[in-house]
Parts: sequence; C-alpha cells; structure tokens
Amino acid sequence: MSVEISLGMTEYYIPHCELKPTLEQSFKTLDEGVKFYRIYAESSGFHIRLGSEKKSKDGTIIWKYVYCSREGEKNALVEVGDSSDVVKIKKRRVSKRSNCRDRIVFMFCSQKGYIVKLFEERHSHPLVSDDFKRFLKVNRNLDDVHKNFILNCARANISPMRCYRLFKEGVGSYSDVDCTGADFKNYARDLRAYIHGVDAQMVIALSRRNYAAFGDVVSFDSTYSLNMYNMIFAPFTGKDNHGKCVCFGASLLSDEDNESYSWVFEKFLKCMGNSPGMIITDQDPEMKVAIEQSFPDSRHRLCMWHIMIKVPEKAPRMLSKDDSFMKRLSDAVWELPMSGLCRTTLISESSNSLFNRYINFRSNLVEFFMHFDIAIDAQRHAYDLKESLDESTVPITKTLLEIEKHAASIYTSEMFKKVQEEIVASCFKCSVAGINHCDSGLLYDVDDGSKITHTVTYNKEDDIVKLKALFQCGDMDGSTSTPCKMMMFEQFYGSRAPSEIHVHPPILVKTKGSGSRLISKKEARKRNENKPLRMCSNCHKLSDHDARNCPA
Repeated sequence: MSVEISLGMTEYYIPHCELKPTLEQSFKTLDEGVKFYRIYAESSGFHIRLGSEKKSKDGTIIWKYVYCSREGEKNALVEVGDSSDVVKIKKRRVSKRSNCRDRIVFMFCSQKGYIVKLFEERHSHPLVSDDFKRFLKVNRNLDDVHKNFILNCARANISPMRCYRLFKEGVGSYSDVDCTGADFKNYARDLRAYIHGVDAQMVIALSRRNYAAFGDVVSFDSTYSLNMYNMIFAPFTGKDNHGKCVCFGASLLSDEDNESYSWVFEKFLKCMGNSPGMIITDQDPEMKVAIEQSFPDSRHRLCMWHIMIKVPEKAPRMLSKDDSFMKRLSDAVWELPMSGLCRTTLISESSNSLFNRYINFRSNLVEFFMHFDIAIDAQRHAYDLKESLDESTVPITKTLLEIEKHAASIYTSEMFKKVQEEIVASCFKCSVAGINHCDSGLLYDVDDGSKITHTVTYNKEDDIVKLKALFQCGDMDGSTSTPCKMMMFEQFYGSRAPSEIHVHPPILVKTKGSGSRLISKKEARKRNENKPLRMCSNCHKLSDHDARNCPA
C-alpha cells in the first residue's frame, strides 16, 4: 500500500513498506544493493530500471543510479529525418513514463563497499495495488524451470502461447505461473535471435540406416513454405516393412530447376553410397533430366496416379471406367521387380503431412532441422511400436498351406495381410488353363478368375518363377477378339443385351428451356460487338464480315 501526500499543487505517493533503504546503508557488492532495492520495489508496487553509472580508471563502478521504471518522458511521436522531405512516424503506443523522481544512488567506498548516498522515495504516480503486483516485471520471474519447459515445447513445435497455457495447467492457475505469456514469447524470440545468421552453418542431417534397409524404391516429391526462408522442402521417402512411410533424408532448395535437382541427387548419392533401384516422381521435366544424369543405374517411373488422371483424356470412356483395364494398365507400366512396393508419390504426400505436424513455417534452419529430427524420431517410435506388436501377436492363417505358415513367420502383420490375400486368391480363384514346354522350362497359363490370362514360367535348373500378365484379352499381339470385347461390355453393363426388344426407350423429351431460342436484336448486336474482328480476303480489312458477305 502507499500513502498519498499533497505538497502544494503536486501530489506524491510514498510506499508504506517496512523493508526500506536508508541513507548510508552499506552493501558488500553492488549486486546486493540492487537486489535489495528490487525486493523493496516488489513489495511496494513499482518496477525499477538500471540507470547511468560512473567508473574509475581501473573499471570499478563508483557511482550507480537506479530509477523507478516510470522515470523520464515519452518520446516524441514524429521525428524529422536528415532530409526535410522525410518524416518518420512512430507507432502510437501507450506510455508509462510520468517523470517519476523516485531513485536510489549507490557510491563505492573502499572500506564499506557500496553505500546509499541518495534515496528519493516519492513517486509521481499511484503504486500498483496488491491484486495486480504479480503483473509487474519485477515480480515476473522466468527461472530455469520456465526456460527448460519453453525449450522442450520449442522442440515439439509448440508455440510460446500454447506453451504458456500448458504450463498454467501444470501449476494450477495463472497466478502460480509467476510470469506472463509475453515473457514466454520474448524468451522464444531470444532463442531464435541467438543463432540468427549462423543457422545454416549449424545444420547437419543424415539418415543412412533407413536407406540401407528400405531404399530399394524411393519416392521424391516437394512441398513449400516450411521455414522462414520459404525454401522448397524435398524429402526422399520410402516404405518400411510395415507399409508405412520412412524418410531417408531431405533437402531444402531455393529453386526447382535442373541444376538444383542435380545437386540434391549428387549429394544424396554421395551420402548414401549407392543410387536407389527405382525412383518415383511427378511429371517434372527438369527432375527427369537430373535423374538421368545423377542416377543412370536407377529405374525412373512417373507417379501412377498422375498417369491414371490422364487416361480418361486419351482412352475411351468405357475403358477409363473399367477397373480391370486400369489394373492391367498399371501392371504393364510397372512390370518391374519391387515395383509393387510403391507406385505413386502418395507416400511422399503422407510424409509431408507428417512433417507439417511438427514443423512451423516460421522456423529458422536450426529450428527446422530440430523439428525435422523430432518428426523422424516420432516416425521411428511408431515403427518400434509396430515391431513390438508383431513380436507379441500371432497372425491367423486361412489355409493349411505351408507357404502361408512360412509367410506368417517372416512377414510383418501389414505385409502378411497382402500376401495372404494373394495366397487365398490363388487357391480359390486361379486355375491352370494349360501347361507347355519351352527352352527355359515350363509355361503355365493361369486364369485368375477375371478372364485375364497370366503366363508363369518355371525354370527347373535355377528354380526361378516368373509371372507375366497379358495386357489385353486374346492373343499376345494385342488384338482383341470380338467375343472378348462382348464379354467386356457385358461385365460393364452387368447383363447381356437381349435379342428381342419389348421395352423401347422413351422418345427424347423437349422441355421448356431446351433447344435454341430466339434472341432479341439488342442481344444479337451485343454478341456481334464482342466477336473478334477477322481479315476479309476480298477487301483485305479487319471487320465482322468475310468474302461471302463483303459489302464491297
């Protein structure tokens, strides 16, 4: 609390506090004196600000001024620059300065340390009441507990204000936090400022272990605006043995040209030691050239999703809606070893979605890769959970075949489900249509139940089995027979076309708004005005007529 005193036309406010500095009071060090005055200010209801000082030749502070934080005046709102034409307008803000004269002056004494030479306790403003003293800066203590909590939240990409609210829930109430959300934000700001300008030099990222295990097929795609420099984030992504996305590494690019992609691929090759067996990308011509230059031994395939998007534009409508045709088209394009692992860049989109949950687009490079490492750590944690689940569970088989039991013992749960579907389908849907002999072994014609013939080649000497599906029904040369074509039509419509027609389709109905309508002269004139002019071959002038109706 404070006591209000009026001296003439001036009102002063004097704190009522038992712990109060006195003249000639001594302290061993200057820090002890400032700390004592800060405690006095805390209990009185005002905040302090360190002022000017005077030093001796040997650097010892011999005079030190400490003021009330409301000492001085507010700066002028308008400043005139060097040129008379330049006027700088400062942002309009509320000022707390009120020419307060409260202050304390410490003087160095070789025998006593620092003594109080001047103490002015009168304030020109009311002091803060007990209910709001906790908002004073002198009472807001950002200690090591707060700082460590802010750093941990920053690693998890939690914003300072969310961090502040989370801390509040942990301690109970806002009054127990001992600081404000602005203090959390300022500390996070200082954290960024600490490595401003040198963050690029501090970045190192490696991910070789995942690539060594799952790097047969790699998907490469880019996303945008994941750091404060708006650089292009391009991760190398694959699938682990659970069918989930796994990151092999990532790059930050300033452009999407051949030079940038070539640099990334060369660094990736140098880091990993070998190029991927197959790499999947979108239809970027610059990327295609860079892959041919940097990964000459890799198979480059375009995203199957993008190919299928183009099919309706090129193929007849009936074929574009035929699932069987689409599957055969996919098999024809992707008739490569290990291609069943990944045929689209969707796994890259899934990876980008993971990083978006952990990476803030305002992050600097160090924060970016810190969050990147946390995302990778979360990815590996999810992988460990899957591995733990596989160790503690036993898959349920659907047949008595030894091959299914063997598959259950070597595959993960996710992969075994897919293998099991193939095994069950081979038992109940596939049948051998014929067996032929060839130079390399035996040829089995296998019907999978959907009228698609597969050729299985079995080499006895090498014990190798190869499967090839015919792209079209009918002969190997791609010609489609009429019965097969009719069969496809029947499958599309779900029934056979009747030989006798008893129910005829309705006559085309003409509704009120159908057909062409008569337009008014005004509308016709407006349409003609909007038509582009054309060159008349008769009069050789740009006009709205041609040689057939040329007035000349």
